[in-house]
Amino acid sequence: MLSKTSRYVLTLLLLSLGVLASAGDIDVKIVDYPREAIKGIPVEVSAVATNVSGKSLALACGGASFKLGFNIRRADGKPRNMCPYESTAGNHLNLEPIVLARDWKQTIGGEVNCGDEASGEMILEAFVSVKSCANPPTVGHGDKTWEGEVKSKPVRLVIAEPQGVDKEAYEAYKHSPISRDHWQDILRRFPTSVYAGYHFKYLHWNLRAQGSSADEVVAQLSSPDFLKRFPEIEDPYSDATANVPMVSARQAVKDRIKLFSDYLRLHPDFPGRAEYLEWWLAEAYLMDGRYQEAFESFSWLAKNDPDKRRSAVASEYMSAMKRKGLVAP
Repeated sequence: MLSKTSRYVLTLLLLSLGVLASAGDIDVKIVDYPREAIKGIPVEVSAVATNVSGKSLALACGGASFKLGFNIRRADGKPRNMCPYESTAGNHLNLEPIVLARDWKQTIGGEVNCGDEASGEMILEAFVSVKSCANPPTVGHGDKTWEGEVKSKPVRLVIAEPQGVDKEAYEAYKHSPISRDHWQDILRRFPTSVYAGYHFKYLHWNLRAQGSSADEVVAQLSSPDFLKRFPEIEDPYSDATANVPMVSARQAVKDRIKLFSDYLRLHPDFPGRAEYLEWWLAEAYLMDGRYQEAFESFSWLAKNDPDKRRSAVASEYMSAMKRKGLVAP
C-alpha cells in the first residue's frame, strides 16, 4: 500500500503527464430554481452535470466518494437558521462502475431550505466532487483519473416573508405550516394560503373509475349514474381508521372543485399542480358534468406536465371526450 508521501508524488507525476483530469473536464449548471420563495415552503432546485472532457473519467476514490448536490448560504454572510453556514442537499450516489463515460450526464435535484429559514437573499451553487481518500480503492479503467470539486455559476434567490393569509397560517402553526400534523386544520382555516397546496395530497378520495382505457374512464366519470353508485363516501378530511364519518359524494365533488380551483387561481405555479392537483380537478369536473372545464384542465396538463407519460394520457382523455361528444370536436 502506498504511503501518503508516495501517493502525493504519484499525483504530481500524473499531473505532469496530463493523466489526472482537471476541474474543467466536468461542467455543472443550475437549470431550474425559484427566483423567489416564501418562507416555510420547500425550495426545489435542479442542475445538470456533464462530462465535457471527451474522455472517460475514472473516479480517484471510487463511487462511494462521488457527490452531487447544492450549497446554499446567505448573501450577507450571516449564519442560516437551523442549518450550518453552508449546507448540502441533493444526491449522494454510489456509482458502479466507478468510471464516468464520455457521454455521462446526470441531473441533480433537491430541496435546499431548512425549515424556519430567515428571509433574505441567498446564494446557491450546484457541485460535483470526489474527495481525496487515505486508502484509495482500485481505480476503474478510464482515459483519465478525476478528483476534486466543480461548482456551478452561483445564482441568487430571495426567501420572502409571508404576507396576508400566508402570514396568518405561518404564525398559527409555530412556523411549520407544511407539517402533516396540521393538514386538516390548515385546509379548513387557510385553504387559499400557499401552504395549503402541500396538504391536498392527504385528502382521502375513493371516487375512482375502473377502466383500462381513456374511453372507459371518461365514460364512467361523466355518467350521471356514477355518483348514484356512491351516494356517500368517507369524509376526505378524516384521519380515522375505523368508524370513518360519511359525507355526500356529490357535495364532496363540488367542495373539491371549489377548493382546488380557488387555490390554483391564486397559485397557478404550485409545484404539485401537474403531478396531482390539476388531475384531481379535471376528474371532479367530469363527475360534476362540467365537461368544458374538464377538457381545459386536461388541455393544460397535455401542454404543461413535464412528465411526458402523464401529458400523453391527458391528450388521450381529451380525444376520448371528443369521441363521446362531451365537447366540440
